[in-house]
Amino acid sequence: MEWVSSKQHYCKVMSPYRVMEWVSSKQHYCKVMSPYRVMEWVSSKQHYCKVMSPYRVMEWVSSKQHCCKVMSPYRVMEWVSSKQHYCKVMSPYRVMEWVSSKQHYCKVMSPYRVMEWVSSKQHYCKVMSPYRVMEWVSSKQHYCKVMSPYRV
Repeated sequence: MEWVSSKQHYCKVMSPYRVMEWVSSKQHYCKVMSPYRVMEWVSSKQHYCKVMSPYRVMEWVSSKQHCCKVMSPYRVMEWVSSKQHYCKVMSPYRVMEWVSSKQHYCKVMSPYRVMEWVSSKQHYCKVMSPYRVMEWVSSKQHYCKVMSPYRV
């Protein structure tokens, strides 16, 4: 499912086997009604987007760009953007790359990695589990990349 929020607050289902309902124009609430997908979107001050269950591909695009995209299925991703710009991969076997500047871009690169990114005042980047290599690249861009598998 793809969500585009600007003036129109447009919500579109990208692929089949989805049913989407637009509920509240003030709250910007978007919910997928049918099985095999559970997606709930609540946008107010926090811009909260959560994938409720696995086996989903979700892309989030807002007017300020706070973009978070899951590249392939079998991922669960939760995105919270307010003051902290918090992006967390909920389950293992994921690779996550976080680029935070003006766009606050969060991308899942490939499987078999777990990465957690917290950006507020500290711009903290932590690899949650072993067999990972993490490199902190740019303090201006707030760039965090998992370099290769099977490293601690």
